[in-house]
Amino acid sequence: MKATLIAVVLLSMVGPSATLFAETPSEALARFDGVSAKTDNPLRGDLFTGIGREVAFRYQIALIPLILDKSNEWEGEEGLLYMPIVLNLPIADAIEEFQKYLKGPDKKKALWAREFLIEIEAYLAATLKKVSPLLEKAE
Repeated sequence: MKATLIAVVLLSMVGPSATLFAETPSEALARFDGVSAKTDNPLRGDLFTGIGREVAFRYQIALIPLILDKSNEWEGEEGLLYMPIVLNLPIADAIEEFQKYLKGPDKKKALWAREFLIEIEAYLAATLKKVSPLLEKAE
């Protein structure tokens, strides 16, 4: 009973598209945006990360052009709200794809590609900082 109630509550927060496999990448990002807008939701963090992981797994690096376009719709660094998706993409492929945009003709996409690469670098550096002491203890 409790699990059913939780599932109903989560689906009502996410919307009916969460259960549809015919969802397009644009619809998936719109669903992700919908969860990001529900700031009063105490489960927002877990739900936000979970949907980011699911969207990244389903659509892979095909999302990058859409993410760059959607990031332009936000002000300041708010476009980085797509990091839960970006960090769940195959990292080497994502870096390579973002690098292509750095040299492209679209300056706005180049700017966002740079911002995402900076965040990926910071994430990887922080992760390595956590792993290094574990490796030293194992020796």
